[in-house]
Amino acid sequence: MTIAGNPNGMSQECSGCGQVVPKKLHERWHDCPYCGLSLSRDHNLARGIKSRAVGHPVLKAQETPAAIAGIPVREAWRKP
Repeated sequence: MTIAGNPNGMSQECSGCGQVVPKKLHERWHDCPYCGLSLSRDHNLARGIKSRAVGHPVLKAQETPAAIAGIPVREAWRKP
């Protein structure tokens, strides 16, 4: 499942309190001066992505990819 979202600046947001903590690309550690959270930048980003995804409904997939809007169905995907 994919949830569309704007990833711009997510690595700048603190996954603990939501405050923006500016950092340069070479800075690989997140230290929040607001709430004290300290962890790797990648871990902070993963926690932020998860928190945005929680609470979104999960739609049950259909039997064929034809159910996905905008995706053309190839003959190999169709049931005989």
